[in-house]
Amino acid sequence: MKAEKTNRVVFDLLQQQLAANQSAVFLVISNSMTPLIRVGDRVVITSANTAVLTAGDIILYLNGNSFCMHRLVRIIADARTQKFITRGDRLQAFDAPVNEEKYLGKIIFILRENGIIDLNQNKFTIFNKAIGKLFMLQWLLMRAGERFRKMFLLNSNTLTRLGNKVSQLLFFWTVASIEYLLIRIKFFETNENS
Repeated sequence: MKAEKTNRVVFDLLQQQLAANQSAVFLVISNSMTPLIRVGDRVVITSANTAVLTAGDIILYLNGNSFCMHRLVRIIADARTQKFITRGDRLQAFDAPVNEEKYLGKIIFILRENGIIDLNQNKFTIFNKAIGKLFMLQWLLMRAGERFRKMFLLNSNTLTRLGNKVSQLLFFWTVASIEYLLIRIKFFETNENS
């Protein structure tokens, strides 16, 4: 309970700081966004209006008792609120939808001991959009499968296993694509100026 209150206070302070057009720096302690963001990296977060967010952006939000930094897949809006669908690059499952009031900001830089990775560079905006579209495709396919199963009142373990296998194949293909694209854009040579 104490950690939850502490993180809520930190969240409120960060919201004020970001609203004042200041940035914040976070230390990465999870490998859920590897290979792009690694444990030990520091990331710079800036305030970003939800209207300018696109699939593939990496956002920071409060997830229960802790802060989470995952890739935005889709924004679902209704008349009253917005919810974000997110996922870590290295994780197989999508996160539970995140209410917009838990959203803090967007990651714009990755600070690593051998250099700075500017996510606003053209090659990284293309990369992030490509990964965001791949994740969105997987999410839409999963949703379509769920609706199909409900529509035809299918409660088959075989159908569920087939859906899981297709999802796993998409996941591994997506991760391989991420790693390939990172190598193609010479991600590991962060000192280059382009």
